[in-house]
Amino acid sequence: MKNRPRMGVVFDCNILLQAVARKTGPAAACLRLAEEGLVRLRLSEEILTELSEVLKRSTIRVRYPELTDEIVEDFLNALRRTAEVTNDVAKRFSYPRDI
Repeated sequence: MKNRPRMGVVFDCNILLQAVARKTGPAAACLRLAEEGLVRLRLSEEILTELSEVLKRSTIRVRYPELTDEIVEDFLNALRRTAEVTNDVAKRFSYPRDI
């Protein structure tokens, strides 16, 4: 595997939510691949903003009471350190989101 290019991956908000909420689940295992440098995690500011908003929702906090403000902040900071974050994403289509 010497000098082999790393595969780029994009995780959406749902995958990242599962990764932070279930440390032993498959989403967390996938995220660890990026943390270990085996794949290149690529995220947009839009994904990070959506994730931040979702992780603050009371329904999410009730379902996952272990998600404290500190854990959420640490997780978002770790994502920023691990991922290649961009604002330059071409918009191909749009799904309406819940309010």
